Amino acid sequence: MVCVSTSVPFCRLFDRFTLSAFWALIPIVGFAVWATIATPYNNGPPIRSDGLGYFAWTEAIVEWNFDFCQWPSLETVDAISAHDPIDPTRCENKYPAGLALLRFPVLGPLAALQSQGSRRDLVVGNAEERASLWLGALALVIMSLLLLATLRRLGARPVIANAVVLAGCFGTGLFHYATYDSSFTHVYSAALVAGLLFLAVSAEDRGRPPNPILLFLLAFFIAFIREPDIPVVLALLVLWLIWHVGQLPAPQRLLAGVRAVLPVLVALAAVAIFQLLYNKWSSGAWTLSSYGQEQFTVGAFHEPDVLLSYQRGLFVWYPALAVMLGVALWRRPSRHWGIIAAVLVAVLTAIYGSWHSWDLGGGFGHRGFVDVVPCLIVAGGVGISTLGTYSRAVVIGTLVVCS
Repeated sequence: MVCVSTSVPFCRLFDRFTLSAFWALIPIVGFAVWATIATPYNNGPPIRSDGLGYFAWTEAIVEWNFDFCQWPSLETVDAISAHDPIDPTRCENKYPAGLALLRFPVLGPLAALQSQGSRRDLVVGNAEERASLWLGALALVIMSLLLLATLRRLGARPVIANAVVLAGCFGTGLFHYATYDSSFTHVYSAALVAGLLFLAVSAEDRGRPPNPILLFLLAFFIAFIREPDIPVVLALLVLWLIWHVGQLPAPQRLLAGVRAVLPVLVALAAVAIFQLLYNKWSSGAWTLSSYGQEQFTVGAFHEPDVLLSYQRGLFVWYPALAVMLGVALWRRPSRHWGIIAAVLVAVLTAIYGSWHSWDLGGGFGHRGFVDVVPCLIVAGGVGISTLGTYSRAVVIGTLVVCS
């Protein structure tokens, strides 16, 4: 399959698409479609809990009415974080609007077809429920495709790349948050992070900075969908500057740095400005956080629990990630990718270890790390590809057991 213009990175993704390099998509697509159609679980509806708070933005945009007090069910799922002290009928939705904006081209028209009008509560129609499930499955497939293409560009062996992507999908919470909890943000954040990695690797492969428009959009949606991922974007940017821009000749360094930094900073600034203005309007407070009284607890020291607790510990619930990270840090050719993955895990561990609810409530494993699973997949895939035949077999067998 040949693209019309191979200068476009997402067009080049499909260039020389072969079954041997992308066979992992077959079971991923198959199981995702099956889970979406059959919904083999008892809990429902598909859009519930936190997902209802995210979806409320869709309805608010359709009606152009951002008074979330009108929907009592949002109080039930703890989506309302504050009331304006001057106007108590004005409520703050603690969940950001980014996911609703990303899915609006699909869910917006569906919500408009059954306008709430004078209804006394937020009602999600069956069409929106089904669309949410299909969009979650689609995000998983797109993420897997991007990761396979990224690993291929980095020279990972096809068998290794496919095995590691399968372990990442089914040995962590990715499949869970692409199907059962697809109304949450995590599979979308993971797909966007995978897009950011592919964009960076493609740019380095071509010897020029990433496309600024794509870079802006990816950074914007990653930050707007989930605020704790803002440090992830900044960490990736800093590491990109160190390992790529820092190696360029001096005359090119400044221009390349500006072209990489400016779109990201503009995207983050846009998210911050919107959040500040919205929080001031809805709660009367100038703050970036929309979580009201939910705050960080200084000196909580739950970092060991975040990583190793039986309750929700990252490496206890997702041991495949420990294998990928360990191999990436051990092997010299993949060590810089291992360092990137380790930095992201450390940043999120520090954030969630200080949060008042360090385990983020219910879920399959510690869902706060699902967003950066693509980084560990890339690091692990590159590292395992450098092993000898026997060592590769042992590590892949270990990943199968972990998954």
